[in-house]
Amino acid sequence: MNIKTRIIDIMIFLHDLKTPITIAEISKKFNVSKRTIRYDLEEIKILSKKYDFALISKQGVGIYIKNKNSLNKFIKNFDDKNLSIEKTDRVFLILFKLFQTFEPIKINDLEEITKVSKSTISNDLDVVEYWLRNKKINLIRKQNFGILIDGEENDIRHAFTSLIYETGKTEKIIKLLNNLNKDYIKEKFFKNDTLNFFNELINGIDIFEVEYIIKKYIKKYKFDISFDDYASLIIHLCFSIKRIKNGKIIKYENSMINDLITKKELEIINKISDDSENFFEISIPQEERFFLAFHLLGAKKDIIPLNKDGVNEDFLFLAKEMCKIVDDYFKINLIHDNELIKGLAIHLMAAANRIKFNLPLHNPLLPEIKNKYSEIYEASIIASKIFMAYLNKNVEENEIGYIALHFGASIEKNYKNEGNFLKVILVCSSGIGTTNILKSRLLNEFNNIKIINTVPVREINKYYKQDIDLILSTFDIHENNFPNLKVSPLLSNEDISKIRSIIIKRKNMLNIRKKNISFNEKISKNDLLKILKNNIDDENTYIKIKNIIKEENYNKTNNDELTLKNLLNIKLIKKINTIKDWEDAVFKSGELLLKEEFIVKEYIQKCIKIIKENGPYSVISKHVALIHASSKDGVLKPGISMLIIKNGVKFNSKNDPVKIVFTFCTKDKNEDLKAITDILKLLNDKNFINHMISFKNTNEILKYIQNYDYTKN
Repeated sequence: MNIKTRIIDIMIFLHDLKTPITIAEISKKFNVSKRTIRYDLEEIKILSKKYDFALISKQGVGIYIKNKNSLNKFIKNFDDKNLSIEKTDRVFLILFKLFQTFEPIKINDLEEITKVSKSTISNDLDVVEYWLRNKKINLIRKQNFGILIDGEENDIRHAFTSLIYETGKTEKIIKLLNNLNKDYIKEKFFKNDTLNFFNELINGIDIFEVEYIIKKYIKKYKFDISFDDYASLIIHLCFSIKRIKNGKIIKYENSMINDLITKKELEIINKISDDSENFFEISIPQEERFFLAFHLLGAKKDIIPLNKDGVNEDFLFLAKEMCKIVDDYFKINLIHDNELIKGLAIHLMAAANRIKFNLPLHNPLLPEIKNKYSEIYEASIIASKIFMAYLNKNVEENEIGYIALHFGASIEKNYKNEGNFLKVILVCSSGIGTTNILKSRLLNEFNNIKIINTVPVREINKYYKQDIDLILSTFDIHENNFPNLKVSPLLSNEDISKIRSIIIKRKNMLNIRKKNISFNEKISKNDLLKILKNNIDDENTYIKIKNIIKEENYNKTNNDELTLKNLLNIKLIKKINTIKDWEDAVFKSGELLLKEEFIVKEYIQKCIKIIKENGPYSVISKHVALIHASSKDGVLKPGISMLIIKNGVKFNSKNDPVKIVFTFCTKDKNEDLKAITDILKLLNDKNFINHMISFKNTNEILKYIQNYDYTKN
């Protein structure tokens, strides 16, 4: 009798449940369609008749198991040799096996493990090879040799991170860590099938000792870190220790090391590494310590003070400029939301480290974000172009998804009605915007909910004696002292129904209603001035107030600001019909700045080199590229050039052909951001490109750009 692994997993899942569950909820849990779950339940019904347990399905109630003792007996006695592993599971199983071993694996061994034929394994290996290739790792497949992964150690470590994320194993580690205070967990850990994958990956490494060491120094240095980043660090240290034991050492360029050498994160990792060396009797080289410190740098801290040391202020400025873009997109006003600005700046700091050190990021909420917040996501793509320009690197969609969460949380918070509240505590494992978006979604969907606090799981016990009605979390916490519920940070319809049901059962009926986000219209500058003029008799007072409104409240551009208007002049604009290639386009655009002595020739060469190294990240929108290098690469004074190519040129980007190339040069890395913001506002006009192409001369082009109202929303 062959049974699919998912069938067994569903049976175990149903066995452990204390209340009925819907097909939709099972579907979401196992990430397959409702139709597939129905077929699986039919197979379970057949098994239930044979092994004397019952699968009950009641309309309006849900699905549950009756006579669990018989099911428990079946599960315990089930021989896993009868398992038939599905293709996705086989692929991930093969990947895990490849990461576990340092010697070639024979294809016969994989046949025995997966219970499928050699030809099926061969097809699976094609998928494995594709997955590894995308992570810059080669799969060696040779007859009479076997199968083995080959690549740079840095890439292998990063690929391992991606594998953990993609298979959802981090959640299992978090669940384990949540229960470390329970004595029986240590005995159960290495016998638990759900965690066998990790046991094999770190064979001989005591995860409990690793967790103890990390916890000690995180606590000592008062380093605030989200719980899933904490679990991720434990996983990485365990895996690093095993790789080091087998002579696999990571390497980094000196420039990356110099960027990290004075960081607090490295001091913490050095302490953790010293203790690990003593316990595991190994030597952890300095480069390995840098690798672990990079993960702390890339982690999202819950609270990071914005010091006046120049670094944090940069990200604060970036956040404000990104808010201006989103404001312009939606015609709203988020720029005064200090909580949003600070939270986004903190996120950008961590994101910059992740991107700089090529650390992989998994965003499990991305499909929901794109679906439920499609407009906010699109606005965030545009806003992230400023971030890309700052980093000289591409910002991929997982990062943009988290940025969208920050904007989404602010929009829902600032554009909703207030109400009376039910007392709720939120518990979130992820610190990258999910707490805020869950909070705002709850307050948006339920008129009478009050969030008492958001806490990590380890601090729940502080609220035992307080008057709390409900705990909501984004992962299983198995808390018995309070009613609690696992929900998606974006709140699915099923989540909303569950919360409503709990409220009714606790006899706290609320007036629940869904509110659509509406954006308040701001009074225009001219209308406000008309009102003031009609109500202020003193002409001098009116003139003073008028100047204040123009200069401060409406952010009138000062001549000293490096805006697009102030940086672009007639000599820096050129229009041509065709061009050889993208390198020639960058050169000719830069040449405009070179002729007017804004830059030296090396600056252009550096711009070309950056694109060759990092790809066409500079093509920020359909037909538009923003080119720049560092202020240290030969900038004499700030300026912007504009090359318009009627027939376009390919940059090997999805936004090809590029028809407008802007090249920036500034003495300070933040100076060009205001001008970039102006350009992004221009790009909100769907006719902008056509206007630039259709204008007969550069005077018309400059006039259009100079007369455009960049302050309008």
